[in-house]
Amino acid sequence: MNNEEEINGMNEEKNIGEQNAEEINNEEMIHSDNAEENTDMKDDIKDDSEEKNGDTDNDEEDHGDDEEEYEEDDDEEEYEDDEEEYDEDEEMGRSKGKNGCAVGCSIIMLAIIGLFIASVVIAMGFMKDYRSGIVNHNKENGSERQYITFTVEEGATLREISEQLESEGLVDHAFVFESMARDNGLDTSLQPGDYILDNYMQFDEISTALQNAKDDTEYNTFTIIEGQTQREIAQAMEEAGIMSAEEFNNACNTGVYDYDFLKGLPEREYRLEGYLFPDTYYFAVDASVDEIMDKILSRFDEVFTQEMREQAQKKGLTIDEAVTMASVIEGEVRYPEERARVAAVIYNRLEIGMPLQMDATVLYAKGEHSDTVWEEDTKIESEYNTYYVTGLPKGPIGNPGAECLKAALYPEDNDYIYYVVENQETGQHYFTNDYNDFLAAKERYMNMIGG
Repeated sequence: MNNEEEINGMNEEKNIGEQNAEEINNEEMIHSDNAEENTDMKDDIKDDSEEKNGDTDNDEEDHGDDEEEYEEDDDEEEYEDDEEEYDEDEEMGRSKGKNGCAVGCSIIMLAIIGLFIASVVIAMGFMKDYRSGIVNHNKENGSERQYITFTVEEGATLREISEQLESEGLVDHAFVFESMARDNGLDTSLQPGDYILDNYMQFDEISTALQNAKDDTEYNTFTIIEGQTQREIAQAMEEAGIMSAEEFNNACNTGVYDYDFLKGLPEREYRLEGYLFPDTYYFAVDASVDEIMDKILSRFDEVFTQEMREQAQKKGLTIDEAVTMASVIEGEVRYPEERARVAAVIYNRLEIGMPLQMDATVLYAKGEHSDTVWEEDTKIESEYNTYYVTGLPKGPIGNPGAECLKAALYPEDNDYIYYVVENQETGQHYFTNDYNDFLAAKERYMNMIGG
């Protein structure tokens, strides 16, 4: 029994052991399962973590992938856009190229057409001048007339003479004069010598003169100075041996000359005062008195243009009044910039009925030149003395130059009524519209001259 019991006990123990083993195994399995579960949980956690990280990574990767894809897409799109832009640019480039070429070609064509038209116009101008024998436009351009001693050297060619004429301002283009001379068979006819030419001469006059050389001594050179009076010019004529003072004054006072500006002149001692235009003249030694007078008066006619005559009318002046005013300005002003200013003072005084009281008119009435006018001089009873008469003097008080004629017709815009010498050396004046200011300036002037 004992053995069986032992055997049974052993079997039970065995069974119990097996059960325990099974339990253990089960536990182990459970543990294993748990471990596995734990492992799985860990793995899950890890996986979760990894997933999270992975998600993050994946997100990043996905984001990166997305970015890459996006970038790829962008690149593709940009590439496509670039292709499109390139295509567009290419098309635009072609278009711009075409348009640019079209515009450029149009500009070039217009320039060529413009040059062609300009060339035609210039050529037509040259042809017109050529047919008319015009070699300069000095007169119509308002250039001052000038007399020039022109020398043709021995052996000078036509081209050299033509170029010299251009350099002296006697012709506009040397080749035009040269062509005219050749076409007229004058290429070997121009003679060496000294000639008196002026810048208003045209082809016929110049070519005729250059074929007839004359000695310079056959001409008398005579200059009328701005502001000189008829009486002074007559005396200078006599001193130059051109004619006697009496002959000249008689020619001025009684001669008949066909110029519109001389019509209707009032009777006065020096009838042509104001119209003997200041300039340098060349008179042939055998010229008659009438030829000399005509040359002087024709010069005034040239300078006092139609525009100036119309301007005189606009200002409400006759030609004689305009010349008279210009002569007063010439006598009053030494400083060039003050001409139009003094002209305005004259107009301002005339407008308010104030006597002009210009010292230059006193000196003309007195018959002498002086730097100073004294109070007793202002009382001279003369129609030329503007202290004695109201308004302009009876007539011009000298012969004004071109600039004073212009100043009389185009005065400065100011309200000055008074002026006093401020600088004796330059002749500049002090201008004002206030009487007390004028008196103070006058006192300064008197102190300056020691009066």
